[in-house]
Amino acid sequence: MMKYFTTILLTACLALAGVVAQAQDNYYIFPIDAPPLLSANFGELRPDHFHAGVDIKTGGVEGAKVYAAADGYISRIGIKPSGYGRVLYVAHPNGTTTVYAHLREFTPELEAYVKQQRYRMRQNNPDIFPPASMFPVKQGDVIAYSGNSGSSGGPHLHYEVRKSSDQSVVNPVTYGHIKTADTKRPLIVSVYWIAREEVAGVATYNPRRTPVKALAAGKYGLSAPLSVSGEGCFAVEVRDTKDNVSNKFAIYRTSVAVDGEEIFGLKIDGFSFADTKYVNDVMEYPLSTASSYDIIRLSRHESNPMTIYNSGKGSGFFTPQNGQNVRIEVEDDCGNLSTLEFSLAVSEPRQRVVSVPTGSVPVIWDKEYKRTTGAFSVTIPKGAFYRSSFFAQYKEPVTPSTPTTSRTIYSDIYTIKGPETPPHKAMNLSLACYLPDSLRTGACLARVDMESGAVTYAGGKWNNGAVTISTSAFGSYAIARDTVPPTATISFAEGADLSGKSSFNMRFEDDFSGIASYVATIDGRWIILEQKSMKSPHIHHFDHDWLTSGTEHTLEVTLTDGAGNTSVVRRKFRY
Repeated sequence: MMKYFTTILLTACLALAGVVAQAQDNYYIFPIDAPPLLSANFGELRPDHFHAGVDIKTGGVEGAKVYAAADGYISRIGIKPSGYGRVLYVAHPNGTTTVYAHLREFTPELEAYVKQQRYRMRQNNPDIFPPASMFPVKQGDVIAYSGNSGSSGGPHLHYEVRKSSDQSVVNPVTYGHIKTADTKRPLIVSVYWIAREEVAGVATYNPRRTPVKALAAGKYGLSAPLSVSGEGCFAVEVRDTKDNVSNKFAIYRTSVAVDGEEIFGLKIDGFSFADTKYVNDVMEYPLSTASSYDIIRLSRHESNPMTIYNSGKGSGFFTPQNGQNVRIEVEDDCGNLSTLEFSLAVSEPRQRVVSVPTGSVPVIWDKEYKRTTGAFSVTIPKGAFYRSSFFAQYKEPVTPSTPTTSRTIYSDIYTIKGPETPPHKAMNLSLACYLPDSLRTGACLARVDMESGAVTYAGGKWNNGAVTISTSAFGSYAIARDTVPPTATISFAEGADLSGKSSFNMRFEDDFSGIASYVATIDGRWIILEQKSMKSPHIHHFDHDWLTSGTEHTLEVTLTDGAGNTSVVRRKFRY
């Protein structure tokens, strides 16, 4: 009864608490039985998303005890072979939720509950929201054991602190929730001047790199003259490191001041998951993805709504004047600061002939765009591009020398080309083509590599004479078909004696569109298939509560691929 009233009081506190806790001594403890060493920090710039927490090293092994960082209750449990893998969420009275991801296993009490819920929901990879009264925890309680599940590149604990009200994430290091040794200043590698010119309502950018040199601890200057002209902005190539580890880390804060006046500021204290894809606009995407360092553009496009930018201090774009002094600051999440200072030398603008690329049209970022070329229609929603850009779509002039593959193409091939940075929102593509009734089953849209001839699945199904998909990928598209059902490889032979075994496994494969769904039963009863990661086999652990020993049983697995092809595999065994 006391436990019940404690939980009710805790829930009431959570309802009243509307703000995230700032640094509070001893409110959170370190969440794992491991040294406070990080392999990744908050806000790392990754294609399509910021890193939403910190990754804590576990010495390359699984099984470290994971502790509740503060009093609260388990509010959510997730299991899937991608993303966070096995994950726990703990809600706290101060209005925050902590997240513990890539786990190997939960505590026995939680494992029993999860098993029950998986059978009830008939889901292998459920998202479970227990009642607040069911699993209260105290600070320091063991809630799980570290692992390597989901999209994990090695054993570690991914840890987050979120605002419970909207599930936005905060920086656990700068807020003081996590402490790690760091006496190293960020490294500045180079600076770019990115000249901006406009044609047909589209700004074109011309980046020019200048290396820098260290003058003293945390002090940098140019290693070669930097000549600027016209209007533009800077980008900075950087890397951060921490004590006792060899990993690379993200920068926390950057700023640019011209003659002592700040014209741009960026500070990654937190963000919402709805905004995380704007990371593609925070980095100088085509340069950063090709570099082993982070290249951060020190300007903000008007399409970017993120609150990580300092307000009221300018967008970072400016028209330089000869002799102006520039100071670029780069700070890590532990307060270590590096600066780059130099004076501007303004030159005459380079004679660049900027014109609309052949076959392209301007797409204005805040307006919807629609165009049909032959049998191919494209719709780009407003806000799909971070800035107005040139876009082209055309039918490929297929010739006898065009590479071919073993997969038949049933339509003309159409190509779309856009900015080097992927769209923030998906485009709608629709390709029409006549197909007789006998060829419509399994029809889908595919991407075609015009150099190698490789054909990969893009999605969609035949409907009213066309195939339509939503995608963020530029490239070449055509209609193909997938008519081959997926297959299952099971670890035991027909009639095998599995008595004394605790489990069996199987692997699913599909030659084109991929596995979309699967269901397994034993004697008609739904069973759990566990998959640690997308590359791992599916494992069933025998349930001794209902599986009768000493008799014959029938396993049945039904597989469906992305094109709707279905296969059923049956296998008898004794147990």
